[in-house]
Amino acid sequence: MKTVPKISIIITYYNQKEEINIVLSSINNQGNGIKRECEIIIVDDGSDLKIDGNLLKEFYELNIKIITNSRNKGRAAARNKGALYARGNILIFVDGDRFLAPDFIEHHYRFHKMHNEPSVLVGNIAEVYCKDLNFLNKNIPDMFYNYKNIIRKYIYSYNYAYQVLKIYNDKGEAKCDFPWITLFSGNFSIRKENFWIDKGFDEGFVHWG
Repeated sequence: MKTVPKISIIITYYNQKEEINIVLSSINNQGNGIKRECEIIIVDDGSDLKIDGNLLKEFYELNIKIITNSRNKGRAAARNKGALYARGNILIFVDGDRFLAPDFIEHHYRFHKMHNEPSVLVGNIAEVYCKDLNFLNKNIPDMFYNYKNIIRKYIYSYNYAYQVLKIYNDKGEAKCDFPWITLFSGNFSIRKENFWIDKGFDEGFVHWG
């Protein structure tokens, strides 16, 4: 009998046939212990470019499940569908073009083990401006350990955390024109029971942001 996973990594996918290889490679680079606690749910949101079955064979050690929407419904609906199928009690949401740091899953998991109250953990992100995906896939893993790695010249980091702190007053209230900045849905985690308190994502939002 298979062990029920503690963590569900939900990845939204839409025609990112090459990029999904980068995402799965980075999950495969996580610690073996934490990988065994995970299931990976890829929600194909009505793509024309389907995920190559050979790719799944390449990552046979990962517990991967693919769920397909018959038509494109938007990221909010795709994430909700992934959460609906998730068996883990911790949900980690990732976009279909992200490369995860080697301790990515461990940080998210450790946070929720330490915090029982309703909490959301939002991770940091950096944008990599390079179109050569084979070059990225080959060089990105070393970037986290080697400060002379060539990929670093293609990176731009935004101090989002600082911007978010400026939005809120001492009472935790905020008035701003870009409230989406307070939650990066491409890198955040939440306990499953808390995700459904407000019925998940608002599926009326079908575009970025």
